[in-house]
Amino acid sequence: MSTNKYTEAFFDALRIAYYGDEAGMLSEYLRGECRLLLYLNISEEDSVQPGKIAEKLGISTARVASILKALENKGMIERRCGTADKRKVFVTITEKGVKYIDDKRGNITDFFDERFGSLSDDECQQFVGIVKKHNTAPTERRV
Repeated sequence: MSTNKYTEAFFDALRIAYYGDEAGMLSEYLRGECRLLLYLNISEEDSVQPGKIAEKLGISTARVASILKALENKGMIERRCGTADKRKVFVTITEKGVKYIDDKRGNITDFFDERFGSLSDDECQQFVGIVKKHNTAPTERRV
């Protein structure tokens, strides 16, 4: 099978995973509010400036502002002004936000546990190894 055929087969598999019956849960976890909460939850910093969030997630500052407003209204994040410079804003995930993202992660874990349950240990190790190799391989960006 040529590289392009593998790419097309991979896209087909992703499409099925992304748009299948349980895919809403997966796509929600990787987008919008969940993605931002996940970033805040795993960030090594206690609080993060919105500009850094936009940079790390590769989305516009306007989109970050919109998501932060929604999350703040839901009580999942807090925004605070800087002590030295009141113009700087810092975002922190709340306990409610942590619980929400932990519950979502539990659902995703259950989803993948079920999928991995149908594979042998060798197949699971190969899959994880391939994903790790892909994530550490140097990539060349096309312009």
